[in-house]
Amino acid sequence: MSIKVVLFDLGDTLIGTSLSAFETFQKILEHEGIYVSVEEVEKAFVMAKEELGNVFEELIGKMPSPEFYHMWDSHVLKALEVEDNGDLAREINKQWMDMSGITIFPDAKPTLTVLRGKGIKTGIVSNAYEEEIQQICEMVGLDDFDIIVGSDTAQKAKPDPEIFLYALRKLGIIPEEAIYVGNDLEKDYRGAERTGMIPLLVVREDTKVSEPVKYIGGLMDLIDYVVNS
Repeated sequence: MSIKVVLFDLGDTLIGTSLSAFETFQKILEHEGIYVSVEEVEKAFVMAKEELGNVFEELIGKMPSPEFYHMWDSHVLKALEVEDNGDLAREINKQWMDMSGITIFPDAKPTLTVLRGKGIKTGIVSNAYEEEIQQICEMVGLDDFDIIVGSDTAQKAKPDPEIFLYALRKLGIIPEEAIYVGNDLEKDYRGAERTGMIPLLVVREDTKVSEPVKYIGGLMDLIDYVVNS
């Protein structure tokens, strides 16, 4: 059966950042005159995730974007024992995109161009909010996608199969005619696999893959899968 669409994850698949999430958070706090280490921020992320528990995964996409990120940033600040009346958490969200150093991977645009030249539809399915995805795409010059689905669009987040199936239904394409490319084994690969799509794990640089999965070393390697499927 021929491939009709390739859907992509966004972060660490089509785009990267010059700073990690921990480094970005630390840099914003430093900009606001608050000095903590990256290691302290990393520990605070873990503590915030533990405190929120399943609530974090359950609410992503269901709460409005500013409220969701405000909730998360407030919990991280609490774990860091940084006092905040709400303004600092809002400032972190406001500065995040500029501070994180978002860049597009060099193989993203050439791959999309080749796929589209072969008549293959392209799209993004991400746990980010749809408006956020649109902003990032505009920032790095990614455009002409046939569909963009965020966790708020589908009211589900990866690895829930429904977020992938939502995109396919909108395109009128069955899972067997679709490839999903992402960098996260559970959220991207396993989530897409459960729908019947062809999942591909993108593994950049010299990272070793211990699981028996289909993987590519870069996005241009995807073309062979499309041609041979």
